[in-house]
Amino acid sequence: MTEKIQAIFGKPVKNVEAGGTFLTIHIIPVYKGKLVAFDVTAPEAKGRWFPWTVLNYGIEPYEAAASLVDDWCEGSTQQLSLCDILTSMSYEGAWQISLVFRNELITLPHGDFERKPLLFDKELPTKIDKFQSADIERWVNSGSTKTDQLVF
Repeated sequence: MTEKIQAIFGKPVKNVEAGGTFLTIHIIPVYKGKLVAFDVTAPEAKGRWFPWTVLNYGIEPYEAAASLVDDWCEGSTQQLSLCDILTSMSYEGAWQISLVFRNELITLPHGDFERKPLLFDKELPTKIDKFQSADIERWVNSGSTKTDQLVF
């Protein structure tokens, strides 16, 4: 019989390490029912199409998500809601827990010299960043009716 290991974590550390766990925040921006992704040219974040960050110890996830919206989407938000929680193994061999937020934009962001916003009018690619198109489509459409919202 294999002993089960519980997800109980130790003190915060500065860097991701093999066998560790870390939490990330991801924003799925939506404008008028269409996905907004960013063409990122900054070398340290190239290939990352959505606003994201590693959650700092002790920070409220909604606070971190709102900060990403301020930075990437110029604060444009009509509604910010948690739409999914995913887990995966990272490239570093750590367990990544991703909190995915849907951000309904009031206006399209302007972007800057390192991030150009793109509006997806047509079918999505099969994969964007590390997310499957079926998941992204579900997140984009999750705000289209009141019956799709989670109520607690």
